[in-house]
Amino acid sequence: MKVRLKTACLLGSIILFCLLLGACRLADATDSVGVVGYNHTGTTIVQFLVSGGGGGSFIYAHQGGGAACCVSIPKKWNSGLTVEVEWTADLKSFKRESVSVPQYDARAGQMAVHFLRNGDVRVFVTSLGLGHPDYPLKGSEASLKDPGSFDFNGEPERRNDEP
Repeated sequence: MKVRLKTACLLGSIILFCLLLGACRLADATDSVGVVGYNHTGTTIVQFLVSGGGGGSFIYAHQGGGAACCVSIPKKWNSGLTVEVEWTADLKSFKRESVSVPQYDARAGQMAVHFLRNGDVRVFVTSLGLGHPDYPLKGSEASLKDPGSFDFNGEPERRNDEP
């Protein structure tokens, strides 16, 4: 009887140790990064969430918001990786979209969430800021300026990519 009890305790200890070791490995496989939102639309985004966690609030039309904490991502990107983005303009009704996360490298510093004029939501994990020549969102899509805005002389503002 004593041998069975000792064997059961030893076996239980080994199983517990393996479970704890597995949990530690899982924690080592993820990173926590800040979240920043960019609103390319003409409507203020009152709040947004990424996978139920980090996000931001009050990203005014055609502006970027400050960084918020945090969202967990795999340290190593894997094919098919998506996040759930939820947002609202009125705190009454939320829109939700599953968004693919393009490939990123180990130097990723933040998750940038872009709410685009055409209604799409794009997500990038990057250490670069919007406007950097190597930033993944390019061209007129990357501009935060209101396409119908005017400069101080009453002339329509031109984007850098326009002649």
